[in-house]
Amino acid sequence: MERLSGFVLRHRLLVVLAWLALTLGGGSTVGMMQSRPALTVPLPSKPGFVASARIAALYHTGGPAAPAVIVVRLPPGLTAGLPAVRAELGQL
Repeated sequence: MERLSGFVLRHRLLVVLAWLALTLGGGSTVGMMQSRPALTVPLPSKPGFVASARIAALYHTGGPAAPAVIVVRLPPGLTAGLPAVRAELGQL
């Protein structure tokens, strides 16, 4: 560490110029990195991918928008199979 700190203290201007060059070089590559693909890669064997494929097949969504899946919670004792509940759900 003493050798590194000694070098940095003796060559302050060189170190500052090196950091400036690295900063400018990194800043110039930001534009290229923004056009790269997303970091999330859908893996066919993962549960999220399987669920997404099932939802897309069920609701026939082929576009970029995520499908809207409505979830209804019924009070205890009621089921979606009851005629009165089915009629109300049909109105939704």
